[in-house]
Amino acid sequence: MKRIWKKWAGIATAGLVIAGMMSACGTDSGNSARELRIGILWPVSGASAAITADFVAGVETALADYKEQLDDRGISTKVIIEDDQGTPSVAISGFQKLANKDQVDVVVGPLNSNNCLAVLPVADRAGIATIVTGTAPSLAEGGWKTFVRGTSPNRVQVNTLVEYAVNDGGWKNIVVIHQETEYGDDLRDNTITAAKERGAEVVETIAYAPGTTNFLSIATKTKNRNPDGVIVAGLGGESVSVIKQLLDAGVASSKIGAYGGTDANVVEEVIPAKDRDGMLLISGFTDKAAELQTDDAKAFVADYQARRGHKPQLYGAIGYVQGQMIINAALGIDGEIDKKSMLDALTTRKPFQSVLGEVVLADSNELLVPLWVQKYDKAGEASPVHFYVDPAAKS
Repeated sequence: MKRIWKKWAGIATAGLVIAGMMSACGTDSGNSARELRIGILWPVSGASAAITADFVAGVETALADYKEQLDDRGISTKVIIEDDQGTPSVAISGFQKLANKDQVDVVVGPLNSNNCLAVLPVADRAGIATIVTGTAPSLAEGGWKTFVRGTSPNRVQVNTLVEYAVNDGGWKNIVVIHQETEYGDDLRDNTITAAKERGAEVVETIAYAPGTTNFLSIATKTKNRNPDGVIVAGLGGESVSVIKQLLDAGVASSKIGAYGGTDANVVEEVIPAKDRDGMLLISGFTDKAAELQTDDAKAFVADYQARRGHKPQLYGAIGYVQGQMIINAALGIDGEIDKKSMLDALTTRKPFQSVLGEVVLADSNELLVPLWVQKYDKAGEASPVHFYVDPAAKS
């Protein structure tokens, strides 16, 4: 792969990152037959703004890295970003704008499972391939023809974390704190099953409503329960607030783990290094893993860091892989690039090599990506300690 380097300077906030990306998303040639129009429908504002900026930077890095190949095939690109505000009704209107006004060929998003469930019927009527990041199982069970899941389903991250926490961490009694959404509820249910299969038990589950900011009563209740481990199943800054208030209540950092909705970059911005010792996080990418020390992965880290100001974690890597999916599909189209040809190309189930290793698209049109557990040390540095591949990806 020949890589094109393009550095952005002066990145200070997530909002500035998004604004920069919206103005630097390729050339707009008026929707020509060989123009690839990509819509991104993610929460630009609110608690998930930072992970959205990371994700979009990953997509943009992929487009830059493959620019020469796209140029050789006469393909120009344009990215249009819509803020779904984490709300189903806003996600629907944003999708309709991308489909009808912007006439995109593919939509990337939404992030939130509830928003995905709202958007997919609209996507099917529009006939536009929709690469969602929501992990709820019902997304793959709805029979939508335009559905592609651009990350692993919940069971993969659950088995990754629970396997390590129980077998290596000795967690036998676990409390799960989860967002009261289909995403959070499914993570709870999968955790109960995964723990039982490994001889452990979820002794209590505590739900909270999306948008909650005060978790003091939950943290105090958890502290008094004195479990071996606590698993947080939430999204973005919200789940980091849960972790912060657990620590404030006196729960040891070595007893806290969190699923993939909790991004390491956000954790490290909020939680001091001295307070992270022993904490466990899920990630799809870590540049410290020997298995990911390929030339392409190293170049991805350098390029991404130049754009975003920090190394990629889960969402930056997911954005890059979803960008690769779209680019691979477009490069395989000989004729006109439109929503029909992109839908056909994206649902062709061929494994491909990515910065995450080999990626498999299952029969259910969802990616099966290997995942890592990262563990923080006394210096507040995270290192990979456990690697998990879903059995379905091996068959």
